Amino acid sequence: MSTNNTLRPYNTVRGLPTFLLVALFAALATYGTWLNYTPVPFWDMWNGQLLFNFRVEAGEGWLAWWELHNEHRLVIPKAIFWLDGQLFNNSLSLLFSLNVALAACNFACFAWMANRLLLRDQDQIARHVMIGVLGALCFSWLQVDNFVWAFQSQFFLSYLLPLISFILLAQYSQKRTSTLFLASAALGVMSAGTMANGLLASAVLVPLAVVLRLGWLRIGILAALAALVWQVYFSSPTDVISSPSLGTLIQSQPALLLEYLLAYLGGPWFFMLGSESLLAAQIAGAILIAGCLAMTWKTWRVSSSPLQWALLAFLLFIGGTALGTASGRLAIGLEQSLSSRYLTPQLLAWAALLLLVVSHMRVSRYSLLLLLLPALLLPAQLSTTVPLPQTFNRLVAGLALQLDAVDAKYLDQIYFSPKNLQRIATMAKERNTSVFAYPLIADAERWMAQTPPHPKAACRGGLDVTTPLDSGNMSRVEGWIFETASQTVPRQVMLLSDSGEVVGFALSGLPRPDTEEFTGDNFRTAGYVGYVRADSKVAAMMGIDTDCYLGF
Repeated sequence: MSTNNTLRPYNTVRGLPTFLLVALFAALATYGTWLNYTPVPFWDMWNGQLLFNFRVEAGEGWLAWWELHNEHRLVIPKAIFWLDGQLFNNSLSLLFSLNVALAACNFACFAWMANRLLLRDQDQIARHVMIGVLGALCFSWLQVDNFVWAFQSQFFLSYLLPLISFILLAQYSQKRTSTLFLASAALGVMSAGTMANGLLASAVLVPLAVVLRLGWLRIGILAALAALVWQVYFSSPTDVISSPSLGTLIQSQPALLLEYLLAYLGGPWFFMLGSESLLAAQIAGAILIAGCLAMTWKTWRVSSSPLQWALLAFLLFIGGTALGTASGRLAIGLEQSLSSRYLTPQLLAWAALLLLVVSHMRVSRYSLLLLLLPALLLPAQLSTTVPLPQTFNRLVAGLALQLDAVDAKYLDQIYFSPKNLQRIATMAKERNTSVFAYPLIADAERWMAQTPPHPKAACRGGLDVTTPLDSGNMSRVEGWIFETASQTVPRQVMLLSDSGEVVGFALSGLPRPDTEEFTGDNFRTAGYVGYVRADSKVAAMMGIDTDCYLGF
């Protein structure tokens, strides 16, 4: 079938709204990720990324790479963590960038399939609309945790690699090029090194090869590879994988398991419809399952494209992932199925199903109804222009670690084990890496006990609250500040004693709506949080980057 129609000038004009729609969602997701960048490791990153890099540096060898992280063998993500350490001093900048780049790769795969499944002249409108919807789903800010948590490159990879693997096998069924088959098999194997659900990729390749009629030799090779991957994954004598048995849950809690599964699969609709109960998500989940069954029957009955079978294989992979997630997370509660980080596979599942439906439908005018999806997703996307509260809180936690302030209010937000957090942070400080090499944080220790000259510009603000900490050596301080002449908020604040010595350090960025009547709308984040020596009295404060001074 000729593809020249995709190159006609009027198609380019018709495709402009699609381009603008995808560009809008992609740009907002990129901006939101940049706006919420922080070099402070969060949760699993302290041991899974930072401590891992220290262990590799110490020469621990293959065990550090292969051992379990919960139930996952993060071999490929660890390679990325290692690169971030080697090239960017554990600043996490590579990882934040990759989160957006991998979302773009997911979109590229779906857009490529849409261009090949919707080639006919009468499918032009459907193709443009479908690509726009796919872009909105792949870049949706509903999956915000997977954009702003640097650890989550693994989450994108665990779906991207299987998707490419299924596409390549579909292409092999048409072109019979050995390179395509080998690449598909290799990516299926590699998927097991992303997250535990990646184990399913090599297994799903087997039924896909069967429906694509690739012959018993190819099917046997894929089956043998899948068996080998599973055997190697579970054969390590040093690791024990313990999780509730899916069979046990089906017998003991079938209704609850089904409720979780349906809510998981329909999660995006819970947020798009602004629902206050799980019912909307569960109904949407049931529609997704019914749609998958209908599309399987339709694809089986008619002369179908191998890419349609690849999409069904991807949906089967996500369905298996959903069952595995339900068996492992059901005890936490049904609401946990709506976690932002779980919305990536849910959004991709809806993208795959909708593309299947449109490719079978062949009635372009109905595809315009799909534009309701970007409209429902847009409010969440527009929220990317406002920083998330946890971004500032994590920076404050990094400052607390830099100044040895034991502040559970903030430190508990970045790691679940205070003792291990202090141990890993000490190792990072000794190496001048991660958050401790970030100028915004590193300046604090450099300025403490110094006597800087007083700038001529005046600050406006105050020190509102001083809270002693359990450790006794430091107190938390909170207040607000801005520089009157330039009307800007200093990012860093030094707190001075009567003698002009720096006895504390703070970071601004805390929302302070109560100061708007004094500072105006541009200074809604003029609040600061920091730490001061408990035995010192604060007599003045200085803004560093705006060079202003205020005496009390």
